[in-house]
Amino acid sequence: MNKSFKIIFISVIFLISIYSALAEIDLMSFEANIFDSNGGFK
Repeated sequence: MNKSFKIIFISVIFLISIYSALAEIDLMSFEANIFDSNGGFK
């Protein structure tokens, strides 16, 4: 393997791993319900 191929290969693997990590963030969500002191939904 020549040096330029190794650099390109490592760069592609690095970019794929970053893309995968950012895609995981989109899968997480948060939902909450707020109630008053009488138990009524606000």
